[in-house]
Amino acid sequence: MQASVVQALQEAAVPPSLINRVVALALRDRTYVRWGAAATSIVLRGRGVRQGCGVSPFLFLLVLHMVVRRVVAPLPRFHLDFAAPGMVPILSAYADDVLVLSDRQEDVCEFLAAFRAGLAAVRLELNLRKSEYLVRSPVPDPLPLPRSAWLAGMEVPQVSQLVYLGALITTTLSRQPGVYHRVRRAQRSLAGLLPALRAQALPVAALNELHRTVLRPAIDYELGTASETQRTRTSLRRNDGLLLGALRATARPARPGDQPPLRLQSAAASSVRAARIRFRGHIARRPPGHPLRRALAFTAPGRLKQGRPCFDFPRSPHESLARLPPPPAGWEAPLLDKVALAAYLRDAAPLRESSDEEAPPDAPRHLLYRQGDSGSSPDSD
Repeated sequence: MQASVVQALQEAAVPPSLINRVVALALRDRTYVRWGAAATSIVLRGRGVRQGCGVSPFLFLLVLHMVVRRVVAPLPRFHLDFAAPGMVPILSAYADDVLVLSDRQEDVCEFLAAFRAGLAAVRLELNLRKSEYLVRSPVPDPLPLPRSAWLAGMEVPQVSQLVYLGALITTTLSRQPGVYHRVRRAQRSLAGLLPALRAQALPVAALNELHRTVLRPAIDYELGTASETQRTRTSLRRNDGLLLGALRATARPARPGDQPPLRLQSAAASSVRAARIRFRGHIARRPPGHPLRRALAFTAPGRLKQGRPCFDFPRSPHESLARLPPPPAGWEAPLLDKVALAAYLRDAAPLRESSDEEAPPDAPRHLLYRQGDSGSSPDSD
């Protein structure tokens, strides 16, 4: 493995001095034997990329990308150039997870055979027990899943759904499994959040704000997709009340000097809008012909069922941004500069606090309490 890492660094045009430092710090270990007050001399022992070393994940990525480049080079239909014509096959490599998307089974078999040989050349092995094969089709599979499938002479389990980087991919075109997966992830996140809140109690206003900006949007999404998940809205609202009650049970009493400042705009809407603008800038900085640029220009077909919230999805990224509150003027100018865009969004953030003279009388109250300088209410002057 050490020779493979050195070769990957050399192909990346890394200076020899830096390669020697990487080998000395990450790929070479010093060991000796001690018995009482006596000890042997230090012996240098080589080691491979392993867990526990901060540099190991990056070195493993270098080796994996080197293998992928070598494997894809002789395959005519695969390419690593975003500007190349055609959308499939698509190859995605993140950490030790590799995803291959294609409309032909032959592409998957060719890649698997070449990839397995390329891994063996660097003393790595393809883990077939964790590999999964999925066929996405609008026609249901008549045979039960999971079952074994043979690809390039290798037995790979064929499954009905798989999760890649947190996204659920299913064999059918139904949105119900994906929606249910997102809802379950939100519920599990809350289950992991409650013990931390019990360990260090927060003000009740902070918990209310957490519910309004984090949990309530997830509940609203689940309410909007109730017909897909086959859940009743009454039970969902009851569960929302139970969650809010569990949060407030962990709160500490508010101090007398706390006063809720005013908020002029929803934090959830402004945060989502800022995230959409940052992602738009990420797309704008991609080279021409990049898949993200093609996805930005894509417009989905008409809605299947009018009036159903779960089918009232935005047809394009432009429509998704248009549904949010209008962004500040001039937001498209700094899209190509990541640093300038971050500074612009930070400066253009909605006003979180305002005096009674600046805010309208019916402005919603911000639920995060603020401690006064003198421990008393500002209105007491």
